[in-house]
Amino acid sequence: EVGLTVVLAEHRLERVMQVADQVAWLPGDGTVDLGPTAEVLARCDVVPPLAELARRFGWHQVPTSVRDARRRVQREHITIANPLSPVPTATPQPDPVMRISGLGVRYGDVLAVESVELDFAPGEVCALMGRNGAGKSSLLWAIQGAVPSTGMVQVAGTDPRHLPADQVGRLVTLVPQSAGDLLYLPTVAAECAQADLDSRVPAGTTAATLAALGVQVPADQHPRDLSEGQRLALVLAIQVATQPKVLLLDEPTRGLDYAMKAELGRIVADLAARGTCVVISTHDVEFAAATTGRAIVMADADVVADGPTRSVLTSSPAFSPQMAKVFHPQQVLTPAEVVRVESWARA
Repeated sequence: EVGLTVVLAEHRLERVMQVADQVAWLPGDGTVDLGPTAEVLARCDVVPPLAELARRFGWHQVPTSVRDARRRVQREHITIANPLSPVPTATPQPDPVMRISGLGVRYGDVLAVESVELDFAPGEVCALMGRNGAGKSSLLWAIQGAVPSTGMVQVAGTDPRHLPADQVGRLVTLVPQSAGDLLYLPTVAAECAQADLDSRVPAGTTAATLAALGVQVPADQHPRDLSEGQRLALVLAIQVATQPKVLLLDEPTRGLDYAMKAELGRIVADLAARGTCVVISTHDVEFAAATTGRAIVMADADVVADGPTRSVLTSSPAFSPQMAKVFHPQQVLTPAEVVRVESWARA
């Protein structure tokens, strides 16, 4: 409005594409494709949810806002099939792998977590959501015992807060918001070797875990020279080499592009299939919608919602993914669930 030009580099385009006059797409071959947002997003390999929807429906221009997408769906009288069932979750177990009762965290006069009661099943993938300051990170750190807390935490029948540091990782492990903070050695190979020693697992275990995650990470490269996705994969390998019962991820999609977020979703699903309970603190509703089967929402240090991801994320505009807003009142979570069954009277 005051004549200032803004150039913004951003992975989560769904948050900013509605205000962008142009998009500059860098395919990776040294060229730059600059043009109107709706046109460039229709042909580039960076595919936010509305762009994926446009490709499914054969639109040559991508609607740049939920409102534009809703209008086009209504104008073309598009009918879609009922959304798929929720992301499968583990069959409820009589003995949860993790049980939290009356858990509280306080920093001086600040109450961060207030008497939280939660149970988690083996193989469950759960999103932990809420605004900044709601208590999400404090809850995760308290479970692992990294911050003082009151109440009860039981992981496989043991309180990890009372164990030596080198034994906690066999029960529960946490990947912090800045995963790279856990890396300090000059090569990937050195990090893996040190992780084996620290975790008291056979030599080569962490490197084998990294390979099993399916992300190519050169062993002789410095961790600081890795991409955000490679660095996260390395830290994940270090943390899960001990085969913990519970994996806690704090804002894992920060700095990741759509391709790597999809890869992270695959890794999480694979870990869950092996029986690991995964709890993901995130603001990324699109990632939560595609990856988790349960969602917990925190506000003012307490849990205010807990249920199937489909129900929780479609019950409030603040946490709804774009597809839920486009096709409301149908409880659609992702473009992959959008199946067109009828199209007539196109304008």
